[in-house]
Amino acid sequence: MLEHYYRELLNFCARSTRDPDTAADTVQETYLRVLSAQQRGDAIAEPRALLYRTAKNLMVDQHRRATVRGQGCELEDDNPDTPAASLYEPETAAMSNQAVQALLEVIGAMPPRRREAFILHRFEGLSHAEIASRMGMTQKMVEQHISAAVKDCRRGRQEWDRRLVLSALAGLAVLGAGRVLWTQRELPHVQHLATSTGEARQFVLADGSELYLDTATVLQAELYADRREIVLDEGQVLFSVSHDAQRPFEVVAGGFRITVLGTRFSVRHTPASPGYPGVSVAVESGQVQVEPMSARSWRTFWRAPQAIRLQTGQQLTMATNNWPGELSKIAPEQIAPWREGRISFHDQTLAGITAEFSRYGHAPAYIPDPKVAALKLTGTFDLQDPATLYRLLPRALPVHVSSEQGRVRIDALPAAPR
Repeated sequence: MLEHYYRELLNFCARSTRDPDTAADTVQETYLRVLSAQQRGDAIAEPRALLYRTAKNLMVDQHRRATVRGQGCELEDDNPDTPAASLYEPETAAMSNQAVQALLEVIGAMPPRRREAFILHRFEGLSHAEIASRMGMTQKMVEQHISAAVKDCRRGRQEWDRRLVLSALAGLAVLGAGRVLWTQRELPHVQHLATSTGEARQFVLADGSELYLDTATVLQAELYADRREIVLDEGQVLFSVSHDAQRPFEVVAGGFRITVLGTRFSVRHTPASPGYPGVSVAVESGQVQVEPMSARSWRTFWRAPQAIRLQTGQQLTMATNNWPGELSKIAPEQIAPWREGRISFHDQTLAGITAEFSRYGHAPAYIPDPKVAALKLTGTFDLQDPATLYRLLPRALPVHVSSEQGRVRIDALPAAPR
């Protein structure tokens, strides 16, 4: 547990002392004292609270000594009214305006719609319903934007914390080790990519990998010296990965991790779309390995034996509570048809089909009867031409299609009179 709080504590001390070197020394001394107490067999019920209490005491002592010597060492004043304090843990919520400015820089890098929803909620105090009304979106989408924004503020920290702390703890006995490790740690190259409703766009990462994003897709690419990681918040992406044996390429989506083994593949994660639960991975060429996130231990990077390898022409669809999911065959040319302006459905419900069209900016059809909504259809359509679908539906299914106040309505076919 102690390792988890290293960087958080270092940030807190740096903001409190306004001196990175002093902060590194303070955190090093804090860990030495707490670890010494742990080795003596002292019971530590709340390690985080003990770490912060020890660090605060050390900084107070440093301040007193500096005051006696007449030096200008200054601690930040605690301020419980600091904006957006809920983003921080209780001990770090009392931050100065300098900390708020750093937070605003992170928010400024978010996609525009996500940033707007986040600011309205965290800074202006609007409810999800009020934000949905102001921004013209569903409350569910507002919740997703805010959740993604919080992840933006914290994403990248966990893996960095783990690697940094393991090295830091190994060198705690060496004077200045904490400061050296902090200054020499390499930051990742981060790219935030997103498409709006109805938009599809191709991006090229700094490593040369090509990403083709479907409509309403949001992701973050993090390129490290020893690995490459894509976090797919929502949407569909076709990946064409640039080969680099020294830097594995991984995609994280909906509680699953997809590791590239040399391939071209697509990943779909649209939890709000009916008929598309969980995550779907389809391989156009090469192979990938898929596993639930819970199968990996960060301490040993052990890969669980239940991981599944997909070959060319295979598709795996899984939900978080349904591992290993459903494995099926798929023709490579049927993968990611949206890049060519098509939508393909195989035994999909009418509810799922109409919702899929709405993802591309078309008004959803109204289907009042659940039994009609559950009817299934297979076919390929122009994603910009839902009218053709509605025109052909009565030929394929026992339904009647009409227009009600400018909105398509689908009902069961009336029974023939006796």
